[in-house]
Amino acid sequence: MANSTAHIPPKDRFSLPEVLENLKPFGCTREDLYDYLRLGHIGTVCYPYRLEQDREVPIEPDEWPEWYRDAWEFPVYAGWIGDTNKDGGDTRVPLHIVPRAVRPDLKQKLIDGGPAATGATVYVLRDELLRFIKWLENPSKSRPGRRKKGAGRRLKHDYSKIDACLEALFQAKGRSGFERPSEVIAHLRDQLGGEFLPHPSTLRNHIHSWLENKISATRS
Repeated sequence: MANSTAHIPPKDRFSLPEVLENLKPFGCTREDLYDYLRLGHIGTVCYPYRLEQDREVPIEPDEWPEWYRDAWEFPVYAGWIGDTNKDGGDTRVPLHIVPRAVRPDLKQKLIDGGPAATGATVYVLRDELLRFIKWLENPSKSRPGRRKKGAGRRLKHDYSKIDACLEALFQAKGRSGFERPSEVIAHLRDQLGGEFLPHPSTLRNHIHSWLENKISATRS
């Protein structure tokens, strides 16, 4: 398909209904999208921190079966399955969840009395959507259909070069260099090339863990 991403609107992020609409030219159904999410072929994020609206939190692929066991249950709108509104309302609200990583913060109260985190809309970032569309055009042999035994299993990634870049960034800028995960990922992409990086949500989790371990080591 020539210039297959030309129809993608100039937005930074897309809700799941918008993602599905943009994937229709590829014959992607709601059930297909669920499979792609749970197998880690397309990454999603939330912005669940009430007073930190730019703080991205990745949704791990294995979280999707926790929310929806089967593809037929999977909605793209909150309270909707397919075209059936379960709650009887008139407004379609894009699907929102509470990512596993922020669940402990639901009970943390801020000065205003509200929780630190709450349920938030699920998004796919623009770069991730464009990457996924290119993958759809030239899928690997592991392209998912319906689940087969062992499907979705991936080889462990070698993080040695990534960790070396993270160490150099920390030495140059300290913790301030890690305030925006998207900028850290962009830095890694510039240094190493996108083809050598793992899935974005997996990479974000690795960066978070690496930084926590680094800070703990410097304190001890």
